[in-house]
Amino acid sequence: MLLALATGPAVLLALFAAGWRFSRGGAGVQESFFSRPNIPHALFAAVFALCAFLAVLLVSEVMSLTSPGLLHVAWEFDFALLSALLILIVPWHYFSHSLPQRLGRVLNSAACLCAQGAFLLLFWRLGRAAAGLSPQAPRLPPLAALVTRLGALGIYLVAVLSGFGSVSVPFSYIALFVQPVHQGEIAVMEAQLASLGTSL
Repeated sequence: MLLALATGPAVLLALFAAGWRFSRGGAGVQESFFSRPNIPHALFAAVFALCAFLAVLLVSEVMSLTSPGLLHVAWEFDFALLSALLILIVPWHYFSHSLPQRLGRVLNSAACLCAQGAFLLLFWRLGRAAAGLSPQAPRLPPLAALVTRLGALGIYLVAVLSGFGSVSVPFSYIALFVQPVHQGEIAVMEAQLASLGTSL
């Protein structure tokens, strides 16, 4: 039991370090966009660590490596942190960098607070409608309500993005063939065809 309690945070820290190393390893776009380049890397590493830790918890549950009570606490802890990142921290970071910095620290924080409140209200209301929950439905526990809203909105978002992709991609490929062909391109293709014919 004590070993399992010590293993969880160690695995989370190792996964965070792996996510940090992966994020800092490539030439990221974040350095040119964000004034504080460590924050996006830390957010990526935290999301990576928490998502990978869910996979570790799944494997340990399937293989019966830890007690069910400890697994339940770890699942809830991991999901609560991941939800807080997704719903509170990442939008706040986005709002704070999207709003003009010339407003001043206090006014910028107040504008971020208003934008975050509007986002949370929209998320909660839209999530209830997307999940098909009627106002007369019994109240769910907070974590179950959050999972319901995240799942419903996630499915809608995937549907919208895949619909956009299924319409956008064929038109972008067709546009490659609709472009006019110039005399120089024809000459190059004829030369390639002639060289292929002589080599055969």
